[in-house]
Amino acid sequence: MEVLGCLPAVIAQLRAAMTVDEISHHRIWHSSPATIVAKTLALTLLPVFDLVRPHDLIHYHEDGFPKVVGRPCGYSSLAHFVSDLIAIEVHEEWQAALARRYLELWYDDPTDPDCKCFYADAFIKPIWSRINLPTARISRDGRILPATKHLFIHGRRGHPLFALPRPGDAHLGQELMRLWDAFAAAVGPSRVDTLIADREIVGVDLFIALDGEGRRFITSLRSNQYDAGDFTLLGKWQDYRQDAEDEPLISQIAPARIELRAAKSGQRMSLGTALIKDLRRNGKLVPIITNREVEERTDVAHIADLYQGHWNAQERSFREMIACANLRANHGYRKRQVPNRVAQRRWEKIETRIKAQERQIATAERRLAEQDARLRKAQARHEQRLQELAEKEARWSSQFDAEKRPPMREKLVARLGRVEAERREREAKHKAKLKDIRKTEQSWQKRRQQLVKARDKFQQALDALNLDRPLYEIVYDQESLMTTVKILLTNAHLYAREHYFSPDYASAYPSTLDELFYQRSGWVVEYTDWIEVILKGYRDSALQSQAQAACQRVNERRVIMPDGRSLRMRVSNPPDSNF
Repeated sequence: MEVLGCLPAVIAQLRAAMTVDEISHHRIWHSSPATIVAKTLALTLLPVFDLVRPHDLIHYHEDGFPKVVGRPCGYSSLAHFVSDLIAIEVHEEWQAALARRYLELWYDDPTDPDCKCFYADAFIKPIWSRINLPTARISRDGRILPATKHLFIHGRRGHPLFALPRPGDAHLGQELMRLWDAFAAAVGPSRVDTLIADREIVGVDLFIALDGEGRRFITSLRSNQYDAGDFTLLGKWQDYRQDAEDEPLISQIAPARIELRAAKSGQRMSLGTALIKDLRRNGKLVPIITNREVEERTDVAHIADLYQGHWNAQERSFREMIACANLRANHGYRKRQVPNRVAQRRWEKIETRIKAQERQIATAERRLAEQDARLRKAQARHEQRLQELAEKEARWSSQFDAEKRPPMREKLVARLGRVEAERREREAKHKAKLKDIRKTEQSWQKRRQQLVKARDKFQQALDALNLDRPLYEIVYDQESLMTTVKILLTNAHLYAREHYFSPDYASAYPSTLDELFYQRSGWVVEYTDWIEVILKGYRDSALQSQAQAACQRVNERRVIMPDGRSLRMRVSNPPDSNF
């Protein structure tokens, strides 16, 4: 309830800056904090009751939802609430207030040297629409579809903290500075020191920009971005990981440095590296790079652990958000037309390819001209040599006819034989050379035909490209609002798992807790000052004990419901095992 109280506080701050005429337009300005909290709770808990959008409340006729919210809350009321939140543009301030609160709850330990390190990644949501929208590759099935790309910031323990909705064609590397600025503006620049992201952000120009502003990063290189000789070791190889205590070592690690060069600008940057050697894959190197200080005495294993924690913290969090908050659902289809950058990029890409093809065609034609010149030159030289041999043969033949002495005639016959042998040798060499020239010529002719065919294909694609086709982007106000709500629900689940359940369930997925505890049937008894929830007992004695301990923790914390009454929970006696 304390976290939910962020929204009334934000709305009160906005209201203080409004004029009387501006306030009169939206009913939310006149709502009490209790009403705002109740509707926020209703919006947050929709996925808990298998509801995706407020519209689904039209077909909901059970008692659970209004009892938890503390008051009746139908589709019309909640839809107007969402519209008002969007109209007064409160979602950014609210998300910022919640992000600050999340940091206070989980990442405000001054003794933790990495309390200012966060993970950045993108979550792609396909949009099923025939409208021309920016597209993205959906990783789970490889299709390219219209999509929205949400750039998330997570804490190191897996709590989603902040999200920035962007078009499907957005690239995390190109948007990282925008994401960093937005998150730093929300929680305070001094609270953000390092962002950890996957290989999508690799780019020397970006690294130089980040380093120039004192922003630190940790990421890794793709296998085609380095050679083993590019690294300068700063220390000895150390044992890093093994599957179990008695199992063989599977990897080693060493501090190193690598110098990267930007392909276009040519700028260079030297980066520290936690260099991992994977002993299971013939010593394959896995470089984790950073602009943090890396020396011989640096704990590079800690840097590697920070990066590899990305998978457990962020990827797992996405799965949890899908399970408990319906993260894949889209909200709001209001769109706006924007310049068709997708078609423009496609046009520029095709034009670049056509120019490249033209250059290669020119090279092929130059090679063909060279082969033609070689052919003519070889033919001329061959004919000249044959002419020389014919002249020798005629001269020696006339001498043979005039010569009467047998020894001289024998010498002339030998000379004529050598001339004939040389002629045959020249003919054979010339034939082989012509064959080589024609083979090379045919190869370049074939290459030219392929290039012309490819160029014509690109030209057809360029001619068919419609730069005037309108491109649309989703207006992300409702999407941003609902993502903020889903982050809130996910963190509520994580908070409950951390504070109300035993360590045995520290890594339990929401679906597990939902099946075992949250959706457990039982009874609700309402009193004047409190509400008692009685869960049906379990046949499994271990589950019975876990549920009883969780209920005891809830009671000890004196949880207050939205209507002001306290919540008490207990588990009924287990059913007769012989029943």
